[in-house]
Amino acid sequence: MNKDRDMTVGSPFGLILSFSISMIIGNVFQQLYTVVDSIIIGKKIGALGLAAIGGTDWLIYYDSVRAECDGAVCRFFICFTGCI
Repeated sequence: MNKDRDMTVGSPFGLILSFSISMIIGNVFQQLYTVVDSIIIGKKIGALGLAAIGGTDWLIYYDSVRAECDGAVCRFFICFTGCI
């Protein structure tokens, strides 16, 4: 079964919206994982474990923000250049 989707055909707004919804759902699950991970690590390991999580958690947030900014740049490009 082929589930490939041609992102070059159709309404750009609809394609971007359908793609962004899947990214938003993925981000929600990532945040839920982080919260549950912090609760479990905090109860089992303590402050040192939470410090380790806090030291690396910024990478997840940075990647999420970077991806959202990349999407905004694409949208501004489309609006200001009239391409597509």
